Amino acid sequence: MPLPQSARISFVPSLPGTYRFYLRVSDGLSLSPPDSVDITIAGSLNQAPVAEAGLASLTYALEGPAPLPLDGSASTDPEGAPLTYRWEVLSAPELVVLSDSTAAQPTFTPASSREYRFCLTVSDGEHSASDETALVIRFSGRPRAQVSDPASPNPTFVAVEPGTYLFVLEVADADAQLDRDEIAIQVSAQVYLEQAGMIEIPAGPFAMGDDQGSAEDEAPEHQVNLSSFWLDKNEVTTGSYLACVDAGACAPAGQFANCNSSLTDRNDHPINCVDWTQANAYCQWAAKRLPTEAEWEKAARGADQRKYPWGDVNPTGALLNYDSNAGGTQPVGSYPSGASPYGLLDLSGNVLEWTADYYAADYYTTSPTQDPQGPPPSAEGDFRVVRSSSWNTGDARALTTTVRNNFPATTSDPALGFRCARTTAP
Repeated sequence: MPLPQSARISFVPSLPGTYRFYLRVSDGLSLSPPDSVDITIAGSLNQAPVAEAGLASLTYALEGPAPLPLDGSASTDPEGAPLTYRWEVLSAPELVVLSDSTAAQPTFTPASSREYRFCLTVSDGEHSASDETALVIRFSGRPRAQVSDPASPNPTFVAVEPGTYLFVLEVADADAQLDRDEIAIQVSAQVYLEQAGMIEIPAGPFAMGDDQGSAEDEAPEHQVNLSSFWLDKNEVTTGSYLACVDAGACAPAGQFANCNSSLTDRNDHPINCVDWTQANAYCQWAAKRLPTEAEWEKAARGADQRKYPWGDVNPTGALLNYDSNAGGTQPVGSYPSGASPYGLLDLSGNVLEWTADYYAADYYTTSPTQDPQGPPPSAEGDFRVVRSSSWNTGDARALTTTVRNNFPATTSDPALGFRCARTTAP
């Protein structure tokens, strides 16, 4: 600092530590011996460290599962103090185990061609700082797509083999501000039979329920084996239900607010405001039946235990009608990107759906493994299982393929509709 010439001075310390100052005075003829003072600045002015978790996004092309490093070694402390490290997994398609979550450079072994996000927090003992990084993994043995125009906002792609295709969209504005999003599209290894508006769900086992679900009645997860059956590709429309009413086989649906049968432009929307008896009557009139709860879940979840009908990526307005983002129901089949593994549409969003089963919270503990039909009637009342989610469902935990709802059979609601099943081909 420059040498001051006044009797009283001030200074601004930039770092903690001890500062020594010397004072000498003069009468113009002679200079006094120096005197000194030490001023110690405590660590309260300690500056926060800087966390560096690596580049914001890295893409790895791998031949197969192999350990990959995370690198926080570029993190620094302005005072040079030693740092401690803590790594956390923010999101991943499966359980991730870090070699050492307190190391500057831990490793992990990815198992899926997806995005893995991590957060690094460093501390100097007084202050801490955090940074995030994302690693996109692509296994070279996984399917690759031929995209028509990668620079187009609406490209198409040709699936060269069955599997899950991961697409990442990056957009930038004139100031080079970058944003990115991703979607996974499941291409089935089999073409499923479709006729008369129904799709055949093949016989075989699947995992039903979820031990980590949002409610206790989703557990325990258990293996169920189903015979083949057919399920409507779309929810039953208002126009189809009105035909049953005109035939005298169905009672009119509700006519209160947001009921589609009271609106002249909703014939292609799902019928709503119908109770369980009305839904069951329609399916019988159409030479069908309501699906069992197990049939509904297999049609939505498939054999790969997916979290949502379309896969495991988080819900968006392009995949389903939910969270009142469309203001009400939409025409059935409006969200083809949200199709289930068998090609069924709107198995999440638009309207909740009645099933044939009575409801019991503990049914999964006693459910048979072959073609379960639900528990017997309860003395507590006629409660039926309702699956799916609706146009006004806002909680993402209620959009999964395993979430269970139940309503009294007399419930009639704008968020509640149905689709029908058959044991044999239509």
